[in-house]
Amino acid sequence: MGLVQELEEKLKNYLGVKHLLYVNNGTIALQIALKALGITGEIITTPFSYVATTNSILWEGCKPVFADIKGTDFNIDPEK
Repeated sequence: MGLVQELEEKLKNYLGVKHLLYVNNGTIALQIALKALGITGEIITTPFSYVATTNSILWEGCKPVFADIKGTDFNIDPEK
């Protein structure tokens, strides 16, 4: 067993979860999530984020739709 597989097994046991996948960066994690959830079409996001957020959307064949953020907490503004 390799070190990554050993880490995954230890993390699964520690967290008490059945499935866990260790990835090397957040971009890959976002791409896997989009694929796993079967998300297609337009995805609302903010340009006030790291470029990997938008790139993950584009690389999975989806279209990013940008929404402005609230100045109070920097989350997407649902009114926008």
